[in-house]
Amino acid sequence: MVIHRTSAFIHGRVLFISACLISPLIFMVGAAESEDIKTIDWMQESLYERKKLFNIPHSENYDEPYGEFFVSPVTDVHYMIKKDTETEITKFCRASDGACYESVSEILERESRDMPGWMVKVAPSLRERVVDEITKVAGGNTNIKLVIELDGQYFHEAAQEAWNAKSEELDGIMREITEFSPSKHRGESTSIEDPGRLSEETVLNLPWDDEKPSIELLSHLDEFLDRTRREIYTQADEMALPQVSSISEQIKILGGEAYSYTPVLPAVFASVPVHSIPSVALLGGVKRITEDSKMTV
Repeated sequence: MVIHRTSAFIHGRVLFISACLISPLIFMVGAAESEDIKTIDWMQESLYERKKLFNIPHSENYDEPYGEFFVSPVTDVHYMIKKDTETEITKFCRASDGACYESVSEILERESRDMPGWMVKVAPSLRERVVDEITKVAGGNTNIKLVIELDGQYFHEAAQEAWNAKSEELDGIMREITEFSPSKHRGESTSIEDPGRLSEETVLNLPWDDEKPSIELLSHLDEFLDRTRREIYTQADEMALPQVSSISEQIKILGGEAYSYTPVLPAVFASVPVHSIPSVALLGGVKRITEDSKMTV
């Protein structure tokens, strides 16, 4: 009964707020309204069963063996990546109990099943804070700094376009450099799968003869790489700006403020009221939301 009374209160509170917002967001806030109710039901009535099913660790620490791991963005659960060298089949096995799955998509589908839409996009560490905020009797106005990742592929597209356009120039530079390499490679262009990772250091790590490339050739390569990367960033920035501006405006309507962005992820950095996070997560183009906090290594 407590659950239903709380849900009814939130229903009324969010409905009142939605009536006061600017018209383009009425549909969005209406969706958030139903999401709020679904959130409470999911958290209070189903979390125990889901913890049992997925063994969600939250703050638990595992004594994990060394190896490659996939960490689910939905639950923060760790899955060991097991590769069979004979069959070339890869499986993802839960670190807590060894249960294995065939693909990442299968894991994400199972973990997000019946989960409110906004929760899938919000980092697990933020979810309980959001639920606590929206279930407060008096409401809350706590703001939190967020990294709001967008679904654009601007940096990838700009990089691909730039490296393709400059492939002949890069090929010529590398052909000059490899004049100093062992005879079987002399004068040949070097096959570069990822030009974005190319640097003076990677070139010097090639199997040279006694004499390595001159400082002039390496400087030429550095100048080319720096120039191309600047062009990539500028182009990605221009491509991302319309979506960034749109998201920033909608965040402002929801009571938040965008203070920075990057075209690399791409992502908007914003201070947002905790109770507005579900609405932000439901904005078109939002891929994932995490807290903008300092990382310690």
